[in-house]
Amino acid sequence: RTGQKKNAECDFVQWKYPDGGCIGLDNRCPYVHKGWANVVGANYEFIKGKLMELSETFPTYKVYIIGHSMGGATAQLLGFRLASEYNRGMIPDNKLPMPINIITAASPQVANSDFQDIHVILERAGLLRNLRLRNRADWAPISVGGCENPGSTIGCSIYCSSDPLNRARAVGVELDLDLYDESFNWVYYYPVATDYQRKLESMNSIDRLLLDAPFPTQDYPYGFLDVDCGGSCDATYWHNCDSYMLSLIILLKGKIMRLNDEYEKYLTR
Repeated sequence: RTGQKKNAECDFVQWKYPDGGCIGLDNRCPYVHKGWANVVGANYEFIKGKLMELSETFPTYKVYIIGHSMGGATAQLLGFRLASEYNRGMIPDNKLPMPINIITAASPQVANSDFQDIHVILERAGLLRNLRLRNRADWAPISVGGCENPGSTIGCSIYCSSDPLNRARAVGVELDLDLYDESFNWVYYYPVATDYQRKLESMNSIDRLLLDAPFPTQDYPYGFLDVDCGGSCDATYWHNCDSYMLSLIILLKGKIMRLNDEYEKYLTR
C-alpha cells in the first residue's frame, strides 16, 4: 500500500511463474492478492496432477472448485490458473474437462481489472464459469480479505479489509441474497459497475444489524442450520456458512434457476 509498510499477506503483486512469465496471458500479468496467490502456488502442481489423474479414471466427470470465505478466494485463483494454462496449451487437450466451474460463498475480491479482463476471455472461450454467492449484509465480498499479522500469538487483529487504491474487482456472475427483503438479484460487475452495483457496495447496513431474529427453523434435512443470531444479526453471522445455506433455502426453494441463461446475458453485455 502506498505510504505504508508493505505486507506479504495483503499486498497486490503481479502473478508470475518463477521464471518470470505471466500467469494469465503471455504478455499480461494480473495483479493478485499475494497471500491467496501464495496458498495456491504452494499446492497448485499437486492439485493439478491429481485432477488430471482423476480425469483419466473418470472421463465423464466435471471439475467443480467450491469454497467459502478464504476458501472462496483461493478457489477463484486456482480455477483461473487451471483455465488459463489449458488455454495456453500448458495443460494438454482432454487432460482436464472444461469448463472449470467455480462456486464461492462470501469470497473476497482477489485481483485487479487485468485479472477481470482475462477471466472474461476465459469465460467466453468456454473454459471457465464462476458463480459468486453474496449475502447482502456480509462484509467479505466487498473486501480483499486476509490478515496483516497472521503470525501473531493473539490471532489476527488487523484485517486486509480496505483497498485504498481501488484495485480489487469482482469476477463471474454474482447471486446477491437478501433474506430481510426476501429477494435476490443477479449482479454482473463486468465491464463496468452500474449505479445499482455501487449502491450494493456502499450501502450502510446498520439498520439491518438492529433487526430482530431468528429466522424460521428449517425442516429435515436442514434442521441443523443456525437460525438464531442472538437477537441481532451482525456481519459475522451473515458471513458464516449457515446463513448462506439458510438464505439459499428460503429464497430459492421451489424456484427454477437457469444459470446458463444468466451466463449468456452476462457474456453478451
